[in-house]
Amino acid sequence: MAVFTINSFGTFANLLVAGSKLATDPDPINRLKALADLATNVKALTAALRDSGLNPLAAEMSRVAEQTAAHFTHPGPARDDALALFWQVAPEVIADPAILAVAALDAAAATNRMVAAIRTSPHARDFFASPLPEALFRQVTHQALTVMLDQSEYIATITPILWRETLSRHGVQIEILGRIDETTRRTETKVDALHGAVETLMAELGKRGEIEGARWAGVTEERIVGLARRIANDVPDPDGAFAELERAVEIAIEVQARGRAGKNTGDFVDAVLARMAELSAVGRDDEAAAEADRAFAEWEERRREDARKGIELLEAGFRADVLRRDPVSAAKRIAGRIDISIRDPAKATEALWRMHVPYYERGRDRGLTLSLKIAVELLRLALDRVSIDDRRGAFLNDLGIGLSALGSLEIGTDRIEEAISVYESALQIRTRDCEPHDWAVTQNNLGTALTRLGELGTGTMQFDKAVTAFRAALEERTRDRDPFEWAMTQSNLAGALTRLAGRGGDVADLEEAVGRLEEVVAEHPRCQAPLGWAATQCNLGGALEMLGRHEGDAALWDKARAAFHASLEVFTREHTPIDWASAQNNLGIALLRLGTHDCGTARLDQAVDAFQRALEVQTRDRLPMKWAATTGNLADALAARAGRRGDLPMALGAFEKLVIAEVVLRSGGDTSTSDFLATKIREVTTLIECLRLWDPLSAKG
Repeated sequence: MAVFTINSFGTFANLLVAGSKLATDPDPINRLKALADLATNVKALTAALRDSGLNPLAAEMSRVAEQTAAHFTHPGPARDDALALFWQVAPEVIADPAILAVAALDAAAATNRMVAAIRTSPHARDFFASPLPEALFRQVTHQALTVMLDQSEYIATITPILWRETLSRHGVQIEILGRIDETTRRTETKVDALHGAVETLMAELGKRGEIEGARWAGVTEERIVGLARRIANDVPDPDGAFAELERAVEIAIEVQARGRAGKNTGDFVDAVLARMAELSAVGRDDEAAAEADRAFAEWEERRREDARKGIELLEAGFRADVLRRDPVSAAKRIAGRIDISIRDPAKATEALWRMHVPYYERGRDRGLTLSLKIAVELLRLALDRVSIDDRRGAFLNDLGIGLSALGSLEIGTDRIEEAISVYESALQIRTRDCEPHDWAVTQNNLGTALTRLGELGTGTMQFDKAVTAFRAALEERTRDRDPFEWAMTQSNLAGALTRLAGRGGDVADLEEAVGRLEEVVAEHPRCQAPLGWAATQCNLGGALEMLGRHEGDAALWDKARAAFHASLEVFTREHTPIDWASAQNNLGIALLRLGTHDCGTARLDQAVDAFQRALEVQTRDRLPMKWAATTGNLADALAARAGRRGDLPMALGAFEKLVIAEVVLRSGGDTSTSDFLATKIREVTTLIECLRLWDPLSAKG
C-alpha cells in the first residue's frame, strides 16, 4: 500500500479564500472588476494557480483552448465572447478540487460538475445566453482533463482533498503530516464544506419547486445562491440551514412584492420600498438597510407624522436585516416599532421582553440560529431598560436560556460561557431566601450550561460545578413539592456524575448516578412523559455501561442493553431520528461489551447491526463528528468479529473504516475522538498482522 505525505497547501487555501470573497461580494461591479483583474487571459489564469498544484492543468487548458480557438470555422465576435467567458469562469471552477474528488477522477463527470457550478455562479446569465461558450468550455475542459488525469505525477500534486477523498478509495493510505498549518487546514475544510452546503441547499430548494416560484416573484437564482452562501457560512447544521434559506427566500419575495405594490401610507414610503426592492434584487442588502435608516430619519424629522409610516419603514428595514443576517439591527427595529405603538416605558419594556418568546421558540424548535440571535438581542435591550430586581432576575435567566440554546447550535464555547456568567448574575438577584423556586430554576439551568461546557472541554472542573448546582436545586425541587422538576434535575445530576466519572472520577459517582436514575424511572412511568422517560433510560444505560467497564461486570452491560432497548420503544427513526440514532449507537456499544465478554459472535453481530442502523441517520454529510465516532465503533465491532472468525478481509475492512473516520476528524479539527480512533487503528493493525501469520494464504491475497 502506497503512503503519501502532504506538506503545505497554504497557497491553494489562500486562493480559495480569495475566490470565495469575490463570489460573495454583494456589489456586482466590484465582483466584475476583481474577476477582470484576476482572469482576463491565459497568463492570469496560470498566475492565479501558481504554486497551487493546479498550474499543470492550467497550462494544458491554455494549450487546448488556443488550439481549439485556432480551428474555429467562423472566427468573429461570437468566438471572442466565448473565449472571454471561458477565461472568466475557468479559474473559479478548476480551482475547486472537490469537483475532481467527487467525480472520482472521471473527465466527463468532472466537466459536467463544473458546468453545473457555472449555472449557480454570477456568470450564468452570460455564459448560457448562447450555446457556443458552453460548447467551447466542455470541449476544452474534457480534453485537458483527459490528458492530465492520465498522468500519475499530476495526480500526486492536486490537493489534500483529492488525496483524502479519491485516492483512499483506491487503497492508498493517506498520511497527513503534523506540520501542516492548522489554520490552512481549517480554511480549506471550511471552504470545501461551504461549497458542498450551498449545492445541497440549492438542490433541496429546486426539488421542492421553490426556485421556480421565486423566479416568478422576481428573485433570481443568483440571488438565492448568494443567500444560501451567506447562510451556509453561518449555520453548520444542514436542516437548520435549509429552514433559514426557505425563510430568507420568503422574505426576499416579500421585499419584491412590497416594492411593486407599495403600501397605503403615501408616495414617500412607496418610493423607499421600491428602491429597497431594487437593491435587494441584486444582493445589496446593506444598502437596502441604509435606505430604510435614511427614510426613517427623514420621517422623524417630519415630527413623526403618521405612525403607520414609521412602523412600515422599520418593518422594511427589519426585512433587510434578516436578509443580511444582522440580529442586532433587527432587534433595534423591533424595539422601535414597540416604542411607536406603546408610550408607557414600563409597558414597552414588558412588551419587548415578551417579543423575544416567539423568536426563541422558533429558533429552538427549528434550529434557526438567526431567530435565537434576535431573541437574545431583544433580551439585552429589555435588560438595559428594566430596573425592578425581580423582573431583572427573570430577564437574566431567560437571556441565559437563549444563549445556551444558541451555543448548542454553534461551534465553540463563547455562548455557553456567557450563559454561565448570566446565570451567575441572575443568582445575585434570585436568592434562595427571597425567591426559592426561581433560585432553584436558575441553579438547574446553570448546572445544565456547566455540563455542556464540560463536554466541550477537558478536565472535571465544570462537571464538579454542575454537580454542585444540581444538588443545590434539589434542595428546593423535592419529590413532594414538584415531582416533575425533581425528576428533571435528578436526571441532570446523574448525567453530570456519569460524565465526571468518565473523566477519571470515583466509581461512587457512577453508583450514585445509577441509583438516582433508577429512582426517576420507578417514579415516572413511560405513560406520563414518554420522551423524558426514554431520555432517562438512555442516561441510565450510559451510566450502567460505564459502571460495567469499571467493575468488569457483564450483568451491568446487559442491564444497559435493556435500558437502551427500552428507550427505542419511544425513540423512532420517523419521529425522533437524532435520538433514535444515538440510542442505536449506545445499544451497539453495550452489545459490543457483551460480545467481547461472551463466546461466539451473536452479540457482535447484533452490535454491527445497531451501529449500521445509527449510521443511516448519522451520515458523513449531515453529522460528520457523530458519523466518525459511530464508524469507529462499527470498525471496533467488525475487528472483534474478525478476530473471532479469523477473517482477514473483514479486519482489513475495519481498518479502512477507521482510517477514513480519523482523516475526517483530523481535517475537521477534532483531535479528541481522532486520538481514540488512532488507538483503534493500532489495535486493528496488530490484529491484521496476527491474522496474516495465522492465514498466510489470505496474506498473499
